[in-house]
Amino acid sequence: MLDLSKCKEEGFTMFEGEKYRMYSTKNYEIFKKLNGNRDISNSHVKKLVDSFKNKYLFTHINVNQNLEVKDGQHRLEALKILGLPIYFIVTNGANLDDIKTIQIAKQWVKRDTAHRYAVTGNYNYQLFLDFLDEFKFGESITTQILEDNRYGDSGIGVDSFNDGHFVVKNYEQSKKYARMFKDFDFYKQHNVRSFMVAMMRAFKHPSYNHNKMVGAVSSHIHKFPSVRVEVFLFLELIQKTYNFNINKKNRIYFITSNEYRTGEINGEEEVNENDD
Repeated sequence: MLDLSKCKEEGFTMFEGEKYRMYSTKNYEIFKKLNGNRDISNSHVKKLVDSFKNKYLFTHINVNQNLEVKDGQHRLEALKILGLPIYFIVTNGANLDDIKTIQIAKQWVKRDTAHRYAVTGNYNYQLFLDFLDEFKFGESITTQILEDNRYGDSGIGVDSFNDGHFVVKNYEQSKKYARMFKDFDFYKQHNVRSFMVAMMRAFKHPSYNHNKMVGAVSSHIHKFPSVRVEVFLFLELIQKTYNFNINKKNRIYFITSNEYRTGEINGEEEVNENDD
């Protein structure tokens, strides 16, 4: 740790405020990444570089007593590229929970939260990141697939995910579902969450035949909307498509009779084979 009380010896300039002490330096190498902070986004750094080139307004970063950056790591990288001095404020005792509170320049997303837990050893969040990188689905549907959640809700609540309570139910089964979703890539909306939620309900039906579904959707692709629609409407279309030209007694159903009456997906009620 550098002795900031000897700021002149360390090559810093010190500025006194009423409630803080700010330092300035061009010694970029003294700053460290705080373990658990989000990854650097090169595209965000580039935007900042372009912005600072156009019009540079005074900005600073926040670090803890070990000079680990708790807020401003993208600004640090941009200023380093431009060769501009870094203004920084030191706060003692800052930890990971402080980061999300003060980082308002670029909003945290689930990937950032997952990275935070993954680097501290939570395997479930590392699997979430691996799945995101491999299959490129949205964060919400990725959460739902990994939880093996068949219904129309979005799975674990945001607060629970952020608090570290996310659990992967069956990773290999989730990867199987992901590959099944990819079989519909001929449909423009195949990676839209509402379509995927509807298909996930179908996947888990005990009599579901995947090759039959892919063929049926392909044959009736002209009936599928070119814009995203509600889960219920996708489910209804998928069910009709799957059962096209099939005798009533041999049809399978992905929507309950109660859901037909209400027009809403119910996460509690199982589909009855005799519902029509």
